[in-house]
Amino acid sequence: MDGFGVSDLSRGYGLRALNLDLNRSLMRLTEEVVSGRSSDTTLRLNAQFSFLTQIETDLVQTQARISALTETAITAEAQQTALDRVVSNADDLFNTLAVSQNNAGALSVSSLAQQATGFLDTIIAALNVNQGGRYAFSGTEVTTPPLVTTDTLLADLATALSGATNEDDLRALADDFFNLPGGAFETGVYQGAAQSLSPIDLGNGETVTLNLRADDPALREMLKAVALAAVADDPAIPFSETDKREIVLGQIDEVLNARSGVIELRAKLGFSEERIDRSTTRLEAERSSFELARSDLIDVDPFETATALEAVRQQLETLFSVTARTQNLSLVNFL
Repeated sequence: MDGFGVSDLSRGYGLRALNLDLNRSLMRLTEEVVSGRSSDTTLRLNAQFSFLTQIETDLVQTQARISALTETAITAEAQQTALDRVVSNADDLFNTLAVSQNNAGALSVSSLAQQATGFLDTIIAALNVNQGGRYAFSGTEVTTPPLVTTDTLLADLATALSGATNEDDLRALADDFFNLPGGAFETGVYQGAAQSLSPIDLGNGETVTLNLRADDPALREMLKAVALAAVADDPAIPFSETDKREIVLGQIDEVLNARSGVIELRAKLGFSEERIDRSTTRLEAERSSFELARSDLIDVDPFETATALEAVRQQLETLFSVTARTQNLSLVNFL
């Protein structure tokens, strides 16, 4: 008899230990195949985490900038769409007034004022746009619509103009209503904040600010031009029908001038949109670069891992086969 043979008990312990080790390897490799990442980052990086930590910090900051820019881009798009509606309605009012100017019997003052009221209502609705629960033209007061209703605006304007004695006087009162610091527009018509939204970090030391609000001078001029045509027929205005018609048709040039101001706002906003788009593209490229660098550090090779997993599976099958044969050995079978 060989005095150095391995006992059944020792062999059993050895097989169980090998089985446990192979099962652990199987679980680890399965996890890595599914996740694509090393299950033991400490071992893979030799406990040197500084570079990985820096990459992940850069990723978080870059993603935060991308998210902020995406939100800003959505707001800018909503503003651009609103300004387009403002210009479109100004064009419609201009065309309506121009036709009436060339044809004295085309539309009555009442009809012109009614149409101007409709255009004003659409313009106010456009500037009161709410994008994702945030009013785009209210500055920092994003939960409040920037402008009061059309009826409120016209009622307050009619009251302010009721003391006018001639057209020049009426236009001067209208200027005060819309443009006087601390006047009726700022205290009773515009409901947003006097502060614009904070600048958005574009990276590389650049920022962009969407500081367009409904109290912008160009938008005030547009509101004044359209509102004066709409309010001219109000009974509170103590003018004759002829004088009222002159006031309404006199808004042709006012609407045209105000339109130019809004077009300029659209151009400035478009420039900001372009900067946002370029910065978003650059930041997305940086994010991809950081993600690739992180993958190089902690990701596993899918082919190598799958090959190792298959090898462990085959070892387990072999172990199960050997264990089964060992357990079937007995003295009776031996004899």
